[in-house]
Amino acid sequence: MLAPRLNPNLIGHPEAEAKLAAAVAGGRLPHAWLLLGPKGIGKATLAFRFARYLLSGIGEAAIDDGPSLFGDPEPVAAPAQSLALDPEHPTFRRIAAKGHADLLVLDEDLATGRTTNIPADAVRTLGPFLHQTAGEGGRRVVIVDALDELNPTGANALLKLVEEPPTGAVLILVAHSMARVLPTIRSRCRTLRLAPLAADAVEAVLAEQAPTEDPAARAQAALLSEGSPGRALALLDGDGIAIHQAMQQFWQAPARINPEAIAALAQMAGQDPVRFGHFAEAYCRHLVNAARANGGGPAWDTLWADTLHLLDRTEAVYLDRRQVALNRLTAAAKVG
Repeated sequence: MLAPRLNPNLIGHPEAEAKLAAAVAGGRLPHAWLLLGPKGIGKATLAFRFARYLLSGIGEAAIDDGPSLFGDPEPVAAPAQSLALDPEHPTFRRIAAKGHADLLVLDEDLATGRTTNIPADAVRTLGPFLHQTAGEGGRRVVIVDALDELNPTGANALLKLVEEPPTGAVLILVAHSMARVLPTIRSRCRTLRLAPLAADAVEAVLAEQAPTEDPAARAQAALLSEGSPGRALALLDGDGIAIHQAMQQFWQAPARINPEAIAALAQMAGQDPVRFGHFAEAYCRHLVNAARANGGGPAWDTLWADTLHLLDRTEAVYLDRRQVALNRLTAAAKVG
């Protein structure tokens, strides 16, 4: 999968893109933006696209600076409908190489140990960065991908910058769930909600980023992705489609699945972290749907809580993945 930092193309979200371009052209750019929507639908790609556009200074050339030498107003270009920047543009190339002095990115690459959390110490570096003079005389831009990966200490450190942003600073905040965003941060941001893509749009992303994959597999991944190209690309790796299809069949009637089939599914899921990740995602997704369909209740609540705890412990303390998968499938069969 092409990293958002390197990706020149954005499929879908034309309205959000047009709103960002119009805000730049209008000369009244909010200092903080919240890009909100399900994981893997292109929020980070849009965030980098917006950052490149801001740091290139292209869109701001259209701002009306008042009357011309002869008293007539200068013509003002209509706001761009696209934030696209040529991959050969110097700004694009420097950002792709992580060499642009006026952009700072906080993402899971900064995480340490066996967690995806962005360290609070990394968030604290934003203040000194944003208060410096822009290296190229324009803006200073920060991308946080994603707010879901901030612990409470990191979120509170970010809040101070959102409340009192330095002049010329723009914060582009990505979030997968509104529930993980502090209300005080949310209230100080301009929010753009991004929706999942249609299946044909997801297939277009797959054709672009996974052209060697079998078209039938791409189509199946698009159907299973629920509008998330990132999820669809992940499904093409590590038996993702097979595991999700097996989980669909299992959850149709967990109590009636024979022990041999459960053992085979657990064996496939436990082979490596990628396959176990597919299993965990599919299991939780179907568990939520099954609990809703059956009206919930204490047994479903216990199954959900125990599952979250066990999945969290699996990688943290090196539990046997196959045994964990077998345990969860057996537990579901007893409830369902």
